Amino acid sequence: MNTIKEIRSAQNPEVKWIRKLKRQRDSHFLVEGPKLLSQAVSVGMELETLWMADEHETAVRELGFKTSIRRVPASVYDSISPTKVAQGPIGVFRRPERFVKSFEACTGRFLLLDHVQDPGNAGALIRAAAAFGLDGLVWFGDHPDLFHHALIRGSAGTVFSLNHFEADLEALEAGPPLLGTDATRGRELPAFKWPDSFLICLGNEGHGLTPNIEGMCSDFVSIPISPNVESLNVAGAAHVLLYSIKNPLP
Repeated sequence: MNTIKEIRSAQNPEVKWIRKLKRQRDSHFLVEGPKLLSQAVSVGMELETLWMADEHETAVRELGFKTSIRRVPASVYDSISPTKVAQGPIGVFRRPERFVKSFEACTGRFLLLDHVQDPGNAGALIRAAAAFGLDGLVWFGDHPDLFHHALIRGSAGTVFSLNHFEADLEALEAGPPLLGTDATRGRELPAFKWPDSFLICLGNEGHGLTPNIEGMCSDFVSIPISPNVESLNVAGAAHVLLYSIKNPLP
């Protein structure tokens, strides 16, 4: 039977620690909501405690996790929730040590994110890569914490099950060809023929691909859009490109 500990004060040390987890990277991370909690547990993430208000009791019972539970007043729960609209309960998970691997030359189809830093955008891109069956995500340069609550929510929990790699220029030079995306050059979809192995490169939200990555691209692909629109945002472009990979024209 699960142990339930009642905590009433917003100044309790455990409560203060949970609020800290909302703001900065630590040895643990937060997941909120039954669906995301189930996804994290199903792929082996280590759940340490569940935090709930009275209104979350049914959800906690239905989840059926064997773990310690903290029950707090609704006002305290709202102060620790990582989202604007709380959808409890909250799970506190231990951060895995080897979640992101070093990228090594291999075959497969990967999405390379070049200095993509916004957690919400990164989560949407992870979700797209998972939805269209890519072999993994390759991170180049600065990137958000993969356990940031906005990224977890934006990915709809797929961040936990997708393969993640970090790469430097040397590793990329030895790997599959890099394909760039550009609104004004390259071969247009749907005529572009995708190779068997590649890294399709998407750049930073404001600046696009960095010169190093752009210079390494062996080919470019563009999405034909109305001349009245300069470009698609990075998440929108990813969905169009990845759909065309999954569903090529004959």
